[in-house]
Amino acid sequence: MTLRGNTMLLGSLALVMGALSFLGGWYLMLSGTLGSTFGAPTGVAVIVLGAIMFGTGLASLVVGYGLWRMRHWAWSGAFVVFIASVFVDVASVVFTAVNLLDVVFSVGVAGVAMWFLLQPATRTAYGH
Repeated sequence: MTLRGNTMLLGSLALVMGALSFLGGWYLMLSGTLGSTFGAPTGVAVIVLGAIMFGTGLASLVVGYGLWRMRHWAWSGAFVVFIASVFVDVASVVFTAVNLLDVVFSVGVAGVAMWFLLQPATRTAYGH
């Protein structure tokens, strides 16, 4: 696969992960609101985590577009988004009933994406 194909794949990956985080954050905010209404003790934590996940998803959509279009700013933004997604995944395991195995895939994807971004050819393609 060519470098352009790899960067398009990376952009697509960020777009898909962004859409999933966006929807997952929306779901957590909704379920946290319902949980708080019915007296669940973790309702507020789930709402806050959902809002952070929602924001991370939106940022990932923007960065995915930038990676797809090979924009200079997207390289740096990708690190911010992927690191933030790892922290959100860890927080979801700590503060909610999410199983550790449920977040292994997304943490692995973030790790592989960051490794790929650090490769010399990719750095050069994005002007770093």
